[in-house]
Amino acid sequence: MHTITKSTIESPDSNVQFFQYKIEPDFSLKSPSNADVINNAKTFYAIQAFIDDNPAGYILIGYIPKNIKEKYLNTTLDWFIQRFANNEIKDTWFNALHNNDIKSLNENIVYIAQNLLNVTLDSNDSYEDNFKKIDDFFKETHYYASYVSFISYWVDKPNVEYICVYNEEDTQYKVFDKFPIEQLPIKNKINHRSKGLGRELYKLAAKLTEKLDLYLYSSNLQTHHDKKMWNIFDTLPNFRVMIERTLTTETTNRRLLIEADRKKLRIF
Repeated sequence: MHTITKSTIESPDSNVQFFQYKIEPDFSLKSPSNADVINNAKTFYAIQAFIDDNPAGYILIGYIPKNIKEKYLNTTLDWFIQRFANNEIKDTWFNALHNNDIKSLNENIVYIAQNLLNVTLDSNDSYEDNFKKIDDFFKETHYYASYVSFISYWVDKPNVEYICVYNEEDTQYKVFDKFPIEQLPIKNKINHRSKGLGRELYKLAAKLTEKLDLYLYSSNLQTHHDKKMWNIFDTLPNFRVMIERTLTTETTNRRLLIEADRKKLRIF
């Protein structure tokens, strides 16, 4: 389940409207869909632009808040279960975490170790002892590096997932009032590109993340146009592009963690 909050962003141009949507997970409801924490943990912010009441474009950013990570994805084991276990195991583990049920957590660790990792643990041992054994096991595998890379990329690092400015060839536009996000037909097909709207959407997203006391981060899946836009930001007043060293897995040996550069943006 997700909750959606909509607000209006003040615009200096009366013909241009900006709406902000906050789409966040609601883990207070017990639901099998909640068990898939990796796909449901992210909080999204969307900023949508309308010009003369016509949809003109949007920017969508997403990240995993630190409090969600600490509750549901705080260990390699949490992440492993979300990536590789079936929905029944995910749901059982999620509810044990949610309710801080130590007995159930220990039973699950013993079962998961035996059936998914071929590691034998003793159910008579304490949860703390069994957890340490499985945690030590993970540190000798590629799973640990993959978990660290995942956390380094997503936690408290709002990432530009999509940015789109519509032109006359676009037939549908995104609607953020519901989750999953829907699309509706565009009635008046107008070219809104090359008019500074994309830059304005980035600017509003950076202001939003600043209010959260966070940075706006570049995606690892940037297009050539996206990279060009970030290079332009570096030359503009009030925009500051910085480089952050982040951890990721080495492509030829996924047990190794290496440092990589990632750009982040602030507005001043």
